Amino acid sequence: MKKTIFITAFACSALFLGAADFKTLCAEAAKAMGTKNYTAASAKYEEAVKKAQSSREKRAAIVGKYNALKKLKRWKEADDYVLKTVDSDEVLKSQDIRFLLSLVAGGHLWDSHYEKALSILQQAQNIQAPKGSNEYYIVPYYMATIYLSRKKQYSAAIETMKDVITQKGLHPANRYTGNMLIGSAYEKMGKKAEALRHYKTALEYGKKVQYKYNYSEAEKAVKRLSE
Repeated sequence: MKKTIFITAFACSALFLGAADFKTLCAEAAKAMGTKNYTAASAKYEEAVKKAQSSREKRAAIVGKYNALKKLKRWKEADDYVLKTVDSDEVLKSQDIRFLLSLVAGGHLWDSHYEKALSILQQAQNIQAPKGSNEYYIVPYYMATIYLSRKKQYSAAIETMKDVITQKGLHPANRYTGNMLIGSAYEKMGKKAEALRHYKTALEYGKKVQYKYNYSEAEKAVKRLSE
C-alpha cells in the first residue's frame, strides 16, 4: 500500500512540475515577445509545446509560436508548422484542431491565398466542436466571409451562415457578426427587405453584448435601408 501511495504521489508531483515548467516557459516566451525578441519567443514556445500537459495548453503554445514566426515574417513556416503539428499530434482534441486550422485560414482571408484558406476551412468544417462555441462559429464565418467579399458568391455566404446563427449558446457578438454578414449578402443581391431584417436582428444582439461593443455598423445599415 505504501509503495502504491508513493508511486501515485510521485506521478502527481511530476505532473505539477510539468505544469509549472509549461507556465514558466510561456511566461518567458511572452516576455521575449514583449521585447521583440521573436526568435527567442519562438524557441520558448516550442519548448512549451513539448511540456504541455493538456490539449488546451498545447494549443496555446502552438498559437504563441505561430505568432512569433509571423512577427519574424516567416509566414509560410508559421502556416506549415501549425498544419504539420495538427496533422501529426495525438494530444490535441478536435475542438483545438478546428481552432488551429481556422487560425491559419484567418491569416489569408484578405491576401491572394484566400482559396487556400477556403480549402483549410472546408477541412476544419468536418472536425467536431461544440455547437455554439467560438471554435464552431469561426469556421463557417470565415468561409462565408470569403464567399461574400472575395468570391462574390452571395448565396453561398447566406447558405453557409443561415443555420449557424440559430445555434443555441452562440454568443451575442457572434449572432451580431453572423447576421451582419447575411444582411450584407442580401443587400448586395438587391433584397433589401431580407437585408433589413438581418441588420435589425444584428442590432438587437449587438445591444445584448455585456462588454463594451461597437454595433454602430448595424445602426447605420438599419437607418440606410429604412429611409
